[in-house]
Amino acid sequence: MEFICSKTYEPLEYMEKIYEAIQSGDSCPLFQFDQSNNYHWLTNLIFAKKFIQCGKRIFSVENLEFRDFALCGIVSVLDTSVDILRDSPHAFEKNPRLEALTAIYMELYLVLTESVRNGEQSEQTVEEWNEFYAPTINTYFIRMFRSVRKDQQPTPFIRAFLKVLLSLPAFPNDVPSEDSTREFVPELSVFKYSAFEESCISHAFSLFSSNVEHIQLIGYAVSKLLTPIMFKTENEKSLAAQDDTAVNVNSRPKLSLPVMLSKSYPTDHTHPHVGPMLLDLALIPLQGSTLTQEQKVSYCEAIDLFFKNAMNALMLDQPFDFRKSPIVCRIPKLRERVYYLESDQTTGPAFFDKFAAHLLFKSMTLLPAAVRLFYKGMPNCFMPIFQEVVTKYASKLLIEQELTKVSQATFDGEMKVRTVPVTGEIIAEYTIEETKMKLTIELSTDYPLSVPSMNLDKAIVKSDRAKKWLLQLNAYLFHQNGAILEGIEMWKRNVDKGVEGVEDCTICMMTIHQQTHQLPKIKCKQCKNKFHSNCLVSKTISQLDASNKFRRLCMGGGCDFMQPEEVLQGLADDTHATRDALSIRRE
Repeated sequence: MEFICSKTYEPLEYMEKIYEAIQSGDSCPLFQFDQSNNYHWLTNLIFAKKFIQCGKRIFSVENLEFRDFALCGIVSVLDTSVDILRDSPHAFEKNPRLEALTAIYMELYLVLTESVRNGEQSEQTVEEWNEFYAPTINTYFIRMFRSVRKDQQPTPFIRAFLKVLLSLPAFPNDVPSEDSTREFVPELSVFKYSAFEESCISHAFSLFSSNVEHIQLIGYAVSKLLTPIMFKTENEKSLAAQDDTAVNVNSRPKLSLPVMLSKSYPTDHTHPHVGPMLLDLALIPLQGSTLTQEQKVSYCEAIDLFFKNAMNALMLDQPFDFRKSPIVCRIPKLRERVYYLESDQTTGPAFFDKFAAHLLFKSMTLLPAAVRLFYKGMPNCFMPIFQEVVTKYASKLLIEQELTKVSQATFDGEMKVRTVPVTGEIIAEYTIEETKMKLTIELSTDYPLSVPSMNLDKAIVKSDRAKKWLLQLNAYLFHQNGAILEGIEMWKRNVDKGVEGVEDCTICMMTIHQQTHQLPKIKCKQCKNKFHSNCLVSKTISQLDASNKFRRLCMGGGCDFMQPEEVLQGLADDTHATRDALSIRRE
């Protein structure tokens, strides 16, 4: 062993020599934390550094036993680190050697993970890494996380650990929780969290109050992994499938923010980055396609509760110096696309600049109406500054993104859509036989600060109906944080049903419901008119007159549509309306 260490070898060759020496009976305790022998300890550190230099080449070695030996060594070191931290949370501070070895193997994990994710390895290697090594190692990281304290300084271990946590794609399953104790958090106790989940959630959000940014970011990284779990757990009933034909106000899902997001929002400016980090967590459920459009609208309403304060804090994090005129931008030239479009979680001096720029763009994409409302509510002296930043750096990228989504989308039936990037126009043409109806949507240069302009030519249905559809589209884009593509799809559904002869709901006078995007499905037994279930519920409550007499809902007059109990079933969330309606029925 001493002979090997005294020679100069290539990283992979050095590792193979060490492996052969151990296999031949050398007593060097590799992958262990034995500090009694400085020589053995140095061998461990050198092997780890050589392993990092070797990097992805370890996956292509011919000796599979050697490869498995090296990869299992990562598991062994991190497993030992977990045990040490569990028994003594201050162990790394007392002995920098322990910290150094753990940090090096974390860096090694990042190197190998990046190689696997970048498609540089064979399918078999990727499968083996993702099914065995990565899940096991990720559970160790979560167990290590529980030993992180608010007062820890950004040591090599903390810095490496933050990089690792930011790289994790999801909260790992099957984390051993035998040593977890349930921490009583009143806000969490009403939900069906396991003791381990509740402990991790409580600890992650508690780190936001640390005075060390790296510790705050560790809390953010783990909270980001936990947010999908929190959202599903705390909105379980609202996310459950509902019968579209049921006359039930509960069919309108009332989604809420995970309770810890609101609880953890700072009440002062001591921790300026926490508000934007919580806003980023709040936007996670809106990403992807798991929510229906109605659920998205409902959740956006929940975000509105703290959006303004979070945006105010986010503006302070933007990579601009607003005190100078003209505004000084810290984004390197020609790097705007990287800052706004790419989610760069690489820690470094420019982390918060990139984070804030990307979060502003994400907010503009997912919550355009909320950003517009925030802009309109600004003091007059700040409005030109905000408009300049958004228009000059972000709007053009957002318009490009929206036009790309529309141009790449496919539309069934008789509608064709094209985009004009130069003018920011989207032109949708709906053709029936030889008649063509054209909808033009033009995005202003400061979109989403200004609502898109819309124009309709040659309606193929009654003009009043076509105008109603246009008004509905305008309301969707202006008030409900709707994306351009989703708005066009909603307009197309209206036209499709109008051409097919589907009648409007006789309450809201619309074919497609503004929020649920459903057709009228509840049919009157007498006059055969159809209603949206949500409209019917709202109309039922409004039809209780001053004399407490229930008015008939049917527009035909005098027909026996349905009993109030049938209409009002499931109105448990509106206690007063339910009690009044049922008491009238009993009389």
